[in-house]
Order: sequence, then structure tokens, then C-alpha cells
Amino acid sequence: MPTERKFLVFISSTSDLQDERNSIELPRSMEAYRYEQDRARKQSPRDRLEEVLKSADAFVGIFGARWGSPYPDCDDLSIVEWEFETARAQGKELFPFVKANLLDVDPNQQRFLERLRNFKTGSWVTPFASRSHLQVKVLQALLDWLIVYWERDRKKNAEAERSRIRTAGRWFVPIALSIVVGSLGLALIANWLTQGTIVWACILLMLLIVAVMSIVDL
Repeated sequence: MPTERKFLVFISSTSDLQDERNSIELPRSMEAYRYEQDRARKQSPRDRLEEVLKSADAFVGIFGARWGSPYPDCDDLSIVEWEFETARAQGKELFPFVKANLLDVDPNQQRFLERLRNFKTGSWVTPFASRSHLQVKVLQALLDWLIVYWERDRKKNAEAERSRIRTAGRWFVPIALSIVVGSLGLALIANWLTQGTIVWACILLMLLIVAVMSIVDL
């Protein structure tokens, strides 16, 4: 069983798609961040959003015909675009959804959507026709991602366990050999002291050398 944890999902859209954004239902292991539900705080909106994006596990972007509010001091970037690009730059899991059959698309938004759909540098975009359709698509995408995440996590834990066992095995053989050699050495010492045989002394010396070499190899 995977360790229970909460995944934070940053949900982004322009204000005209707030109903769509609020209608999204997440799996029990996930919680959503929606900026309109955040409390008042001393941070600037930019710093707060950047902080949340940094701690988020995934980004769900819902895009339509409107471009939204421009990013301060930047004529060709909206705040929603900035959120998307920030999440992508931080390596977050991206889930972009674009409303189908758009009419009267803002020219700036059209350029953003073209960049978003770019075959080489864009992202895999899922269209949605209605609010209920979006709900199903988002939930399906997040559940599919969770399955892949937990399988990858399971394999990583299994490999870590195999590595631990291999490491323990590498220590076990020299230690066991040292114990055996040490026991034989003590027996030979006793035999040598009672019989005074020089041959036993040579054998003991060689066994001690082997034991020392085994310990050093650790």
C-alpha cells in the first residue's frame, strides 16, 4: 500500500471560467488551490502564487477565449500564462484543458493557445465541450497520473529495498569470514601454545592476514 499523502493541485483559469474551475472534483488524495479561496495575507499576489506553485504537485489550466489580466510590465504575457509557464519551469505535472469551439478569441489568447499546442515545445492539450465534460476529463487525467505516480513510487521503493539487501549481503560475507577466521585463529593459538609447533604459527599468521584483508575490503 502506498503511503497516504495529500497532493496539491493548482487550478488556474481566467475569471470567466470560474464556474468551470470551481466545479472540478478531485480524488480524495488531492486538494485544490484556487486563488479566490485564499485568505488575506501580507505577501504580494505574485509572491503568494509563486509560493503555492512551488509547493504544488500538479497544475490544472482551464483556457478559453479570454486572455485575462496582463502580467505587470509585460504586454505579451497574462497572469494565467505566467502561472502556466512558472509551473512548467518548476517541472510540475501539467494538465491543460481548452474549451472547444471557441468564438471571438482574444488575439493575445490565440497566440498563447498556439504556443500551448505547439507540436515541439507545447503540451498535450485536452479539449472539453461543457462543464460536466471538463469534470470527467480532469478527474480521469488526475486518476491516471496517480496510478503512474504510485507505480513509479512502488518500483523506486522496491529498488531501494533490493539495494539495501545487496549492501547487507556485501557486508555479511566478509564479516562472516572474519568471524570464522578469528575462531580458527583462537583455536590455533591454543593448539600452538600447547604443542609449540611453528607450522601452526605460520597458518595462524596467514589466516589473520586474510581476516584483516576482508575487514579492510569493507
